[in-house]
Amino acid sequence: MSNGIFTKSFLNAIISSAPVFLLVEILNIFNIFSFVSFEKNILFFGSFLFLVIGITFFSIGIEHSINKIGQYIGSSIIERKNILLLIIVCFLIGLFATIAEPDLMVLASQLSIKEVYLFLFLVGIGVGLFLVIGVFRILFKYDLKILLLLFYGIIFTLINLINKSFIPIIFDSGGMTTGPITVPLILSLGLGVSKSTGNNSDSFGLSSFCSLGPLFILPFFTHFIKFQKYNSNTIVDYGSLKYILLKFSIVFREVLLSIIPIIVFFFIYNFIFLKLPKKNIFKIIVGIVYVYFGLSLFLAGVEIGFVPIAEHLGYLLISKSKLLLFIISGIIGFTITLCEPSVKVLINQIESVSNGAIKKRNMLITLSLSISLAVILSVIRVVCDFSVLYYIVPGYILAMILSCFTPNIYFGIAFDSGGVTSGSLSSAFILPFIIGVANYTCLQKNYGLDFAREFVLKNAFGVISLIALAPLIVIQIFGLVIYIANHYNNIVEYRKMHKGEDNQIIKFYE
Repeated sequence: MSNGIFTKSFLNAIISSAPVFLLVEILNIFNIFSFVSFEKNILFFGSFLFLVIGITFFSIGIEHSINKIGQYIGSSIIERKNILLLIIVCFLIGLFATIAEPDLMVLASQLSIKEVYLFLFLVGIGVGLFLVIGVFRILFKYDLKILLLLFYGIIFTLINLINKSFIPIIFDSGGMTTGPITVPLILSLGLGVSKSTGNNSDSFGLSSFCSLGPLFILPFFTHFIKFQKYNSNTIVDYGSLKYILLKFSIVFREVLLSIIPIIVFFFIYNFIFLKLPKKNIFKIIVGIVYVYFGLSLFLAGVEIGFVPIAEHLGYLLISKSKLLLFIISGIIGFTITLCEPSVKVLINQIESVSNGAIKKRNMLITLSLSISLAVILSVIRVVCDFSVLYYIVPGYILAMILSCFTPNIYFGIAFDSGGVTSGSLSSAFILPFIIGVANYTCLQKNYGLDFAREFVLKNAFGVISLIALAPLIVIQIFGLVIYIANHYNNIVEYRKMHKGEDNQIIKFYE
C-alpha cells in the first residue's frame, strides 16, 4: 500500500473529523465549555488522533478487503445460478456485515444495552432478510416503490403496537445499518445482480431497502432488549488511565468478535467456490488487519473522548441558552455533513448521473443545510417532548408522494443517500450531543431514574432517522427540478426546430 494512498486517506480523515474538534476548541476558548480541564482537553485531542488514524487505516483496509470480498462473492454467486445458494449467501452477508458495522456499535453503546450482540444479531437478521428480498426484486424486476409502500405500511402498523419509547431506537437502528462495512458488500452484490439483468441502475436503492429490515424485525423482539443501570449525570471521570486501558481492551475484543464471522464466512466460501490465488488472499488478509486496527482505534477514540465531550456540550449549552443551543446544533449538523467523505462520493455520483445538471457545490450545501435542520428539529423535539413520529410520518408521506413524480434513478439514489449522511460522526457526536440535552431536561424536570431513561430513549434517539430522512426528500426534489428543466428545454428546442409549423403539433407535444 503506497505512501500516496496513505497520505490521501490520512488527509481525508483529518478533513472529516477536524470540524467537530475545532468547534469544541473554539467554544472552550470563548469560555462556553469552560469546565473541560486541561487534562481532559488533552484526552480529547488524543481521541481525535485515534479517530483520524483509525479512519485512515480503516479506509485503506476496506478497499483491499471488504470491497474485494463483496466483488468476488457478488460476481461468483450470479454465475452459479443457484437460487438456494443465492438466498443463503445474501442472508449471511447481511447478517455478518451488520454485526461488524461500526456505526451500529456506537449506537448500541449509547443505548447501554446489556446484550449488545443480541441487539446486533436481531438487526443483522433484518438486514439479511431484506437483502434477500432486495436481490430477488432486482432479478425479477419488481418495482422498488411498490415494495417500499408495502413494507412501510407494515412497519408503521407494527410500531403502533409496541412501547413508544422503542420507536426512535428502531428507526435509528435502521439508519445505522448503511455504514462503511455493510454498504460496500451490499452495493457490490447488488451491482453484480443488476448486471445480470442488463440494468445497472436497478442496484440503486438496495442498501436503503435493507435498512428497512431492523424496522420490520425489532418490533417483534423489543421485550428481549434490556438496558444497563441508568445514570443521568453526564459529568463522569473518563480521564483516568485505568478507564482508558479498560475501554481499549473492551473495544479491541468486541471488534475482533464482530469481524470474525464475516472473515470465516469468506474463507469458507473461497475454499468451496472461489479458490482465489494465494496472492489475492494475502492482500485481503492484510486489508482485514488494517480494518481491525482502524476500526478499533476509531471506536476507542469515539468512546473515550468524543461521546463524553458531546454529551457535556449538549448538557452545558441548554443550561446556558436555548438560542445558543439551536445555533450550535445547526452548525454541528452543517459542518459534519459538509466534511463527510461519503457525502462527497454521493454528490459526485449525482453530478455524473445528472450529466452535470446538478452541481456538486449546490448539492453539498443543500444536503448540509437539510441535515442542519434535522439536528435543530431533534433538539426542538427534546425541549418540547413529543414523538419522533410527528416528523417521520409526514416526512415519509412526502417522500413517497415525490416518488410518484421523480425519475427512478433519482429515487434510488435518494433512498441510498440516507445511509451516507447518517455516518459514523452522526452516531459519535450528534447523538450523544442530543442525549446531553435530554439529560439536562430530565434534571430540570426532576424526573426519577426510571422515567428519565424513558424520556431519553423516547426523545434523544431518533435524530439518526431524521438525518437519514432529510436527503431522501431533498434529492428527490432536485431530481424533479432537473426533470422539469430538461422537459422545458426539450420543448424550447422543439419550437426552434419546428418554427412556423402547425401550432397544433407543438401543443400536442407539450
